[in-house]
Amino acid sequence: MVEFKANATHYMGADLSYKCLTNDTVEFTLKIYRDCSGTTPLSSYPINVEAPSCGLFTSFDVNQVGVETEVSPLCPSQISQSTCNPGGTLPGVQQWIYKGRIVLTQNCSDFLFYWEDCCRNNAITNVNTAGSVGLRVEVTWNRSIAITDDSPAFSALPVPYICQGQLMNYNHGGYDPDGDSLVYTMVTPLSDLGTPGYTPFQYTVPWTANYPLTTTTGSVLFDPATGQLTLTPLNQEITCLAIRIDEYRNDTLIGSVIRDIEVVVLPCNNLAPTQALNNFENLQGGVITGPNTIEVCPGSTMSFDVYGSDPDGNTITLFSNIATVLNGGVSTLTTYTIDSAKIHLVWTPSGADTGNYVITVTMSDDACPVFGQSSYSFVINVPQSTYAGPDISLCWPDTSADLLVTGGAVFSWTPSVGLNDTSIYNPTAIPIVTTTYYVESDLSSNCKNRDTIIVFVLPALILNPVSNHDTVCAGDQIQLFAGISGGGGAGYNVDWSSNGSPFNSTVTNPTTNPTIPTTYYLNVTSGSCIQNDSVFVFARPIPSSIFTIAPVDICPLQHVTANYPGSTTGLLNTWTFGSGNIISGNGFGPYVLYWNNAGVFPVNLQITDLTGCTSNTTLSVIVHPNPNADFSSNPSEGCAPLDIAFANTSTGTGANSTYVWDFGDGGGSSDSIPNYTYTNSGDFDVTLTASTSWGCKDTMVKPSFIHVIDHVIPSFTTTAISGQEYDLSVATFSFTNTSQFADTYLWYFGDGLTSTDVNPVHTYLNVGHYTVTLVASNQFCSELDTFKTIVIVSWNDIVFPTGFSPNNDGDNDYFKELYKKGVVTLNYKIYNRWGKLVFESSDPNGSWNGKLNGEDCEIGAYIWEASATMLNGNHLYKKGNVTLVR
Repeated sequence: MVEFKANATHYMGADLSYKCLTNDTVEFTLKIYRDCSGTTPLSSYPINVEAPSCGLFTSFDVNQVGVETEVSPLCPSQISQSTCNPGGTLPGVQQWIYKGRIVLTQNCSDFLFYWEDCCRNNAITNVNTAGSVGLRVEVTWNRSIAITDDSPAFSALPVPYICQGQLMNYNHGGYDPDGDSLVYTMVTPLSDLGTPGYTPFQYTVPWTANYPLTTTTGSVLFDPATGQLTLTPLNQEITCLAIRIDEYRNDTLIGSVIRDIEVVVLPCNNLAPTQALNNFENLQGGVITGPNTIEVCPGSTMSFDVYGSDPDGNTITLFSNIATVLNGGVSTLTTYTIDSAKIHLVWTPSGADTGNYVITVTMSDDACPVFGQSSYSFVINVPQSTYAGPDISLCWPDTSADLLVTGGAVFSWTPSVGLNDTSIYNPTAIPIVTTTYYVESDLSSNCKNRDTIIVFVLPALILNPVSNHDTVCAGDQIQLFAGISGGGGAGYNVDWSSNGSPFNSTVTNPTTNPTIPTTYYLNVTSGSCIQNDSVFVFARPIPSSIFTIAPVDICPLQHVTANYPGSTTGLLNTWTFGSGNIISGNGFGPYVLYWNNAGVFPVNLQITDLTGCTSNTTLSVIVHPNPNADFSSNPSEGCAPLDIAFANTSTGTGANSTYVWDFGDGGGSSDSIPNYTYTNSGDFDVTLTASTSWGCKDTMVKPSFIHVIDHVIPSFTTTAISGQEYDLSVATFSFTNTSQFADTYLWYFGDGLTSTDVNPVHTYLNVGHYTVTLVASNQFCSELDTFKTIVIVSWNDIVFPTGFSPNNDGDNDYFKELYKKGVVTLNYKIYNRWGKLVFESSDPNGSWNGKLNGEDCEIGAYIWEASATMLNGNHLYKKGNVTLVR
């Protein structure tokens, strides 16, 4: 495989062509080819222009069209393996296409257009240091002879891959769009050296322009008439060659194109397809005049077949440039077996197609990675023949026809009836009836020197266009009638147009609606007969019915105003309001009205003038629906402070709706779904107003919707003192309820017993520490109050004072048992210091007032003794001293 080394842009070939768009605007197309290595081409290039005879030296830019395209001559499955793709190793080719335009106002005889750039692929084998050698393609044009011209073009790529040691048939597929004659010459490629003009591309010995690569025969077979290149390469090479195509018009050179080509010779085993049988198999309508040339007379249909076969048995495809080269030429491909195919070529030249035409048939197989391809060229010569042209049809009374014959120099016309001259090439015929004329020339060739032409005289074509109404109101429908008779008897082609209201139709009797006075033009063709006529229709202007109505987006019951602002003189009006309710207004307005319900309501005004012409205008009023405001809450009653979560259940609101809440206690919100806290008791009305984006509103009021009562304030008092110890004998306590805003109560005494009395009395039966709790409630809430611990003990002692002063001052006047806790029975006695009993008591609550028999006892010390039975079953005995003082 040939190695491609990266250097510069790696150009492989190029060609430059032009096409006349107008008499002075020319479009140039530059196609360049590269091997996907080296520097990427630019997006635009200059095309240099020189015409020394006119003193013209300038340039213009051509710009890239689309994106570059890979055109590697590889089979489809191997395209991804080319060097144009990441990791590819097979030789790849990219095509870059550029276009640009230049305006040429001078008809110079020596126009030269060229593009040049550096550089070529360093792997090229037929030139030294190819990587530093540039590439140049050029076009010449003699505009003093051919003011308008399209340069020769090509249908084959200039980058063929061929197999070492195998026959190659290559053709450019060159053709001239104008039908000019082309002559091919092998020339030395051009190089860009950055200097005016050019320096020839220097071949390495032994290669030359006519022998650019090594062949098995030591020569290259080249056909200057077709550009066909035939050779068998001996070595694996990469070679450059160039072809100049000279363009001749009427045997005069008018321009040339130089095309640069790179041929890659690869080691491969695939054999390219070859032509089978003869060059012109099954030839019809032509005469073979050379190995690859046939002659076809103007007006004759030529057809022949080209057969292809593949030595390796690969599938082959044939294609041709006949459709491009020959005007009206067609080709049909037929595949017989995998390795054989036929292409059928057909063409009918006219008298204007005289000249030589080169067509190419290319045969490709499906070998991989490099497919085999061969091209074969065929020359079709169209010589002059006597041709009188196509038959002519004339329409009475215009029966004058200019006849024109081509092919020959001396002519004779018969019959002479209606001819102004029977011996010239362009007589005028004025027959009164259909006549066949014969013409014979002095032409001598394989083609005929006699022809006929029929001049048909057809009946006059008569038109009588009318309208079913000559005056209408603007916009009313009319029908036009063509009124056709006579003509060529081949049917009628009708074309209506207008000057006024736009109108076109190909219907014989069309309908239309003129809006202004209009002339309708009728053009009818029947065979060669053409006739024109017209009909005028006056369209009266209709009165304006444009009115105003505002606003047009409203809510139910909202007022709108409709009014006709125009002049009312000589006009009648009819208003249609549908289901609208009129509040005020008459005549042309203004009207004030409203609608009860939502919907789209048309309002129409018809205006009629005194001629009966009417117009109608309809405007629509959109009545947007009111929303339906509604809500709920959770909860709706309770104790203050009461937290309420409101749910917005409104319907018909939509996006961008707004809400206004009034909670009845002076508070409010604009939230869609608000939360609110009532801090005071009472019954509160709640109001929600919902508004849509159009301003349509609805209000929902729910009276006394929220019921709030005061929160319970629990409290109580008790006869017990918190934290003080009480003997079981005195463990009965009273509780006084001082709670507020409660109506039910539940007392917890801490000993497992409860009470629902308002003011309970409770007796503790066991020793312990007890916490008393009151739960005060109403229908919505409850709270509790807790009393500190009540201590109940079982006492096991009796206590008497050590002194007392019975002086009736209310302070310590008696001697008695002080605690009185847990005592069931008590007996105590008091003795004076002489042992005399002065007082005795068996009452636990008994007391001594310091008297004996009603007399005060002496001041001094006394002795007491006591015995007691306790609640816990114990028996106590105690004694002691007490001092009586006064």
